[in-house]
Amino acid sequence: MNRVVEVVEEAYSKANNNTVIVTHGNLMSLLLMYFNKDFRFEQWRRLSNPDVFLLKNEANQVTFQRVWE
Repeated sequence: MNRVVEVVEEAYSKANNNTVIVTHGNLMSLLLMYFNKDFRFEQWRRLSNPDVFLLKNEANQVTFQRVWE
């Protein structure tokens, strides 16, 4: 979890606009759980393949939204 969070934080610090990060479901679920402790087993189980989430960092507050249904 720490490694993927470091990558995302580094991308946020260097990005002027938007950044795309591609990963596998298990690593993505760890990242989402880091930013929202309510993302647990049931949410992981409902991930699809593929799946897409939009993460927003506004004033150092990261939120995410599922954009693939």
